[in-house]
Amino acid sequence: MIKECVLLNGQVINIGPWDYQKERVLINPGEDEPLFEERINNPLPEDAEIVEMEVTQSEDGGWYAKDYLPQPSELDRMGAEIVARELEALELRQQNEILGQQIVQRELEATDLKAQNEALGGQIVGLELRVLTLETTKTEGDTANV
Repeated sequence: MIKECVLLNGQVINIGPWDYQKERVLINPGEDEPLFEERINNPLPEDAEIVEMEVTQSEDGGWYAKDYLPQPSELDRMGAEIVARELEALELRQQNEILGQQIVQRELEATDLKAQNEALGGQIVGLELRVLTLETTKTEGDTANV
């Protein structure tokens, strides 16, 4: 069944005609004929729109919009955005932690390479001393033979 519905910020706030709660108010009693004015006590909310929608009646007699997906409220959208930002921040923190672990690993590798370099440097010095000793011994031997 099609009924008039009132939407406000993407939400169905009323199904059926809007109840303006009109009342007649005496403005001027007048001598001949009293003057009345119709006053609206429940105006349609600002930015509300009246649309026709397919509605269904539930077992308890209430009406609901059929196949209608309400638009998320501003608060819902902001909450979803906050959650998305928190997830991004969490992912960035995890990536940062992985990068920190990689830096520590590279520093350990660099320390190990320095130690290996120092050990090789010590071996080179030892070899150079042996070569120098051999050269000195050979030079002394050559000098003694002359």
